[in-house]
Amino acid sequence: MTAGGSAAAAQGGAAAAPAGPIEVARTALAHAWAMLFLVVLLPVGLLCFPFDPRQRMHDRLSVVWAAGALWLVGVRVEAEGAEHVRPGERYVIAANHQSTLDILALLVVLQARAPFRFLAKRALFRVPVLGWGMRLYGHTPVDRGRARGAVADLGAAQRNLMRRWSTVFFPEGTRSATGRLLPFRPGAFRVAAAAGARV
Repeated sequence: MTAGGSAAAAQGGAAAAPAGPIEVARTALAHAWAMLFLVVLLPVGLLCFPFDPRQRMHDRLSVVWAAGALWLVGVRVEAEGAEHVRPGERYVIAANHQSTLDILALLVVLQARAPFRFLAKRALFRVPVLGWGMRLYGHTPVDRGRARGAVADLGAAQRNLMRRWSTVFFPEGTRSATGRLLPFRPGAFRVAAAAGARV
């Protein structure tokens, strides 16, 4: 899966060229779009919960949200091999992580084929509105700083996977500032093996 468009946005690294006024304006619009959509998604989710236990409305809206944000920053996503993802089957999706664009690209390419939830650092769940939405929609917090807590969080991800959704892991554990792959942590593969899911 590759993203084309603004090199500064796509790389997200320290060596990127300084952003010009157009890039700054696009980024500001994308952030405004993201926050506006989060404010919309939260009440929609609450209203739909009794009638939409599998959260299909959330999944559709999250694709619109991600596609809109990518369009605003001038990024075009090209995916290869997505046709091998079987609709209705649950997966452990292991993705490398360079910037926020990775999250948006995953939503655009895979959410409609294999609805998924993220395993994300616990700090994000403390952010007002964003954190509330992540909990409401079934994403799993992980405490990267405590081994025992991380094991419990992986257990929650496994139950989530076996119950209804595919799960996205960033097995490097953090963003790569240089663009090079960092060593993979084994949690994603343990969960996949325990749940009998494809990776």
